Amino acid sequence: MPPAEEWTRIIADSIDEAAGRVIELLEDTSEGNVMYFHGWCGLGASAVLRAVAKRLTMRPSPSPGRRRWEKMIHVDCSVWQSKRALQKAIAQELQLPWSLMALFDQHDEEDDFSGVEQSARGVIQDVSQAILSILASRTFLVIFHNGSNGYIDLLECGVPVITGILNKTVLWTSRSSFRITDLYIDNVSKEDRDKLAGLSDVAIYADPTADNEDAVKFIGMLLHEEAEEVARYTGVPQSAGMSTELVKMCIMYQLMLRQQHVDYTQHWDTHAGNYWVCSGIIQTSSDTTSSTCCHSSSPWEIAQALYNNLILEFLTMDNYDSNPIFAEEILRDLRLPSDFVDESSFFWTCDAAGNNNVDATTACYRQKSLKAKMFQHPSARSLRVIHLFDCTFSFASPPFLSCSSLRFLLLDHCKDKHNLGSAPNSTSAGDTDKETGISSGACFQKLWVLDLSYTDWYWLLSVEAQDLMVELRELNVKGVKHWSINHLLRDGNNSSAGVGSSTKPLGLLNLVKLQVTTEPITEDQHQSQVWKEDQVAATLFPNLSSCKIVKTIILDGCFELTRIDPHDLPPSLESFSFSSSSNDNDVDVTANIESISFRGCTQLKSVLLRGVFERLKQLDVSGTCIKTLDLRAMRGNGSLKELFLLGCKELRAILWPTQDVSLEVLHIDTSSTELDHATGVVESSSFSPVEFKWYISVRDRRLLRSLNDTKYPLDAPCIEISSPPASVATATTDGSELGGTISKRRPIAISRAEQRWLMSTKSRRPAADNKKLYADVDSTIQHLQLQATMNGNWMWPYKQEGSTSHYISLQDDKRMQTKPLSSPSLPGSICERASGLHMHDSLSIASITSHSNEARRWYNLKWCRVERCPNIEGVVFTPPSTGSDRIFWYLKTFWASQLARARHIWDWGTRGQLHFEPVNRSFNLQVLHLDCCPRLIHVLPLYDNRPSYAYCVLETLEIVCCGDLKDVFRVYDNNQELLVATKEFSELKHIHLHELPSLQRICGHRIVAPKLETIKIRGCWSLTRLPAVGLDSTRKTKVDCEKEWWDGLQWDGLEKGHHPSLYELTHSRYYKKKLPRGSMLR
Repeated sequence: MPPAEEWTRIIADSIDEAAGRVIELLEDTSEGNVMYFHGWCGLGASAVLRAVAKRLTMRPSPSPGRRRWEKMIHVDCSVWQSKRALQKAIAQELQLPWSLMALFDQHDEEDDFSGVEQSARGVIQDVSQAILSILASRTFLVIFHNGSNGYIDLLECGVPVITGILNKTVLWTSRSSFRITDLYIDNVSKEDRDKLAGLSDVAIYADPTADNEDAVKFIGMLLHEEAEEVARYTGVPQSAGMSTELVKMCIMYQLMLRQQHVDYTQHWDTHAGNYWVCSGIIQTSSDTTSSTCCHSSSPWEIAQALYNNLILEFLTMDNYDSNPIFAEEILRDLRLPSDFVDESSFFWTCDAAGNNNVDATTACYRQKSLKAKMFQHPSARSLRVIHLFDCTFSFASPPFLSCSSLRFLLLDHCKDKHNLGSAPNSTSAGDTDKETGISSGACFQKLWVLDLSYTDWYWLLSVEAQDLMVELRELNVKGVKHWSINHLLRDGNNSSAGVGSSTKPLGLLNLVKLQVTTEPITEDQHQSQVWKEDQVAATLFPNLSSCKIVKTIILDGCFELTRIDPHDLPPSLESFSFSSSSNDNDVDVTANIESISFRGCTQLKSVLLRGVFERLKQLDVSGTCIKTLDLRAMRGNGSLKELFLLGCKELRAILWPTQDVSLEVLHIDTSSTELDHATGVVESSSFSPVEFKWYISVRDRRLLRSLNDTKYPLDAPCIEISSPPASVATATTDGSELGGTISKRRPIAISRAEQRWLMSTKSRRPAADNKKLYADVDSTIQHLQLQATMNGNWMWPYKQEGSTSHYISLQDDKRMQTKPLSSPSLPGSICERASGLHMHDSLSIASITSHSNEARRWYNLKWCRVERCPNIEGVVFTPPSTGSDRIFWYLKTFWASQLARARHIWDWGTRGQLHFEPVNRSFNLQVLHLDCCPRLIHVLPLYDNRPSYAYCVLETLEIVCCGDLKDVFRVYDNNQELLVATKEFSELKHIHLHELPSLQRICGHRIVAPKLETIKIRGCWSLTRLPAVGLDSTRKTKVDCEKEWWDGLQWDGLEKGHHPSLYELTHSRYYKKKLPRGSMLR
């Protein structure tokens, strides 16, 4: 689609008239199908598109021969978010089904965990296909308010806009509030035309009639429409304080500053909202004289919303200063009420010419020195904003001392006329002898905002001044010599108190925002700084915990700080920013900060560290509600060693610095540790994070994506996967069949010293209703009976070999019950390094992926424990893919308990996969334990006579209450050679088989175990053969079994080492209940 070569001009004197002209062009079949509307010099475009949509909705069908559309889609994305938000707006217009609309939340959630920024979120292909299928066979008109400042191809969203297909039409405008371009569109260059119109077939602009006599009224109408659009896009309703007149007054304030050539631009981004509120344009509930009083929303919130949406592009035009008539026309066309004129603001800027400029609303002077009595007149008492730049006056007796209504005070590069040419005393916080006269100054008592930039007036930062500024809500300190943020704690008379001491508590109890920027220095100056012993306290961050409503802290420079201790920051803090270089210095300077702690900041949502932090070793963000921890702006050559994110329930992603991070300690906990009163379940871990170098406990395993692209010393982690106890309790009491139950007790009692990695679940989960169990096997009752029989002890005590310093716990999200069952989606690097896996009580896991690729081969796994996972059905470990066969190389211990639906532990021939043959070094099992897996058929299949990968080092075999188990190591009947071959279990020492009525074989027809020591068997009536022990054994194998079963065994003979005389038999005296004496019938 080529760019529009020529602009189409329409004549209109109102929004409705322009809408009619645009509709005529839309219905003209000779025109293109993508049209861009520019409005009147950039004004009114969005209002016209809104009027077009309204008229087309209400009007009847067009005349024959004109375009007509079956569907109109009106999408207003003036406040631009992303292409996905645009696609969602289109989907809402088309009323797509809920299943498709739910994809937006799902993809947004996925992008949250992937760390994708809002503006970078793209369209969803499934939704694009759905939109395309609906619109491909229909005629439609899309009216699109585009706030992206660029051309958007709607075909990406699924809207089939194709050149030449005229009944698929798009009308759009590129909206930016108060975008005023050159009045003569013919003078716009081709590059600017393409930027404005994009790849459109037709570009339209509007002009008023040449004989329009009331031009002021017409432009005023357009400005009013633009202001109405801005008010709408702020999202603040009129009932909460927003209005069109309020927007126009805020515009007029900035216009007057620019018209008087005031150098306000460097402070505008910081103080725009402050100017509007402090000057009285946006008023608080205490100001009852204005119709713009804000009762429902904070005036500061309204001001911020206006600043975010009010973009006055014409104020930055290159030819603005050369056309003063243009600004005067805009001011006149705004048509503000007469009561707006109010001398509320005073701006003073040094000018060599010494010109004085006064305006009705903003008094703007340009002289070097302020006279002591210049504010000694009645009108000065109404001044609310004073902005002084490069001025000289007496700090001991400032001229604005009597301005009792002062709300905003900004002093930039101002000097004390009594100390000209002398350096400030670095050991004094101010000359209190001279300044005692202002200690009761009325100008500070109502002050809301204080900005001290490169002005060495130390008294203003003293405790005495803080006591006066009882209403101060924002403090900005920049470039004050020999002053650090720690001085906020000092007494005004610091000479006697000593540096760093405090004789008064910190004031500023109403402070909401604190911004401190130190004096710019070079790296050489920074490195040469040596703090004296009495100045060490200046390197510590002040304790601001008593400031209960501070929301924002911004530190630029602050090179002297070495640490921010826990609970130093205010608990109400929401945003924290720390830059190692001040804004006025582009030279990279290394920050001295070594540790930063945000513990206690429960409202913290945003942390920004920018610059060089080569000394930062520890960062603690525990207990905050931060969603994305973005460290990409931080540089430090891998200096960060310890990162703590405990109790961060909202955490979704960690974005690491571009340089490699070599963390030694990482603690992450996003799971709850509170009592769930609804279920009576206590959610708590038996471990303390301090026991591990790496401790990761998360509710949503997608958070582990943040570890994918980071180099970290993750050494043999132990992984625990489970559902939250509260979810398990709900699942077992809501009447649904989850395929299993959660028992009250663990199947084994193991001390914490012996098994540090295993989380205790004793008394954590309520008993389940027996009616919800499997019909064929009541596994809970069976397990409890088994516990009573075994007295809580299995035949082999587990002893942890060594210990781990890396622990990872994954808890299923509470919504997992409504999501498809899955396998553990762990980062490949974690699976590759994991030494232990404990998966229990998981409601979402259907299997464990054991693919032999790098991501899922569990190469270093040494032990695996799977228990009480009711939705594991079929195979526990899914069949590996073809290719590399190096999986489970070091697996020594496998434990499975209460897997009610599992049919196999491993089965390489299921699901249509090719048979998988592990290498000899795989599956070096030493301990195999199974209990209460009623549907289990076999554990591991064998395809040849290579024992290495299955049982060559097996020492302990314990299987209890697995009713369907037929073979432990399965040999298929069609492989007769392998079936009859002798398999040697060279290291097998202990066998415990209990209540296995279907068990026929352990492994084929014949096995030999020369080191066998003990055999304990109960209820295995289908098993007819014991392992042969050979003739070389020096002691007999002890056998504990039922006498009837022993009498029915088959033997190969003494010569083959398989004879009853080689075993020491023991029969339990109470293995069978005694029959009652006499007849029970009377």
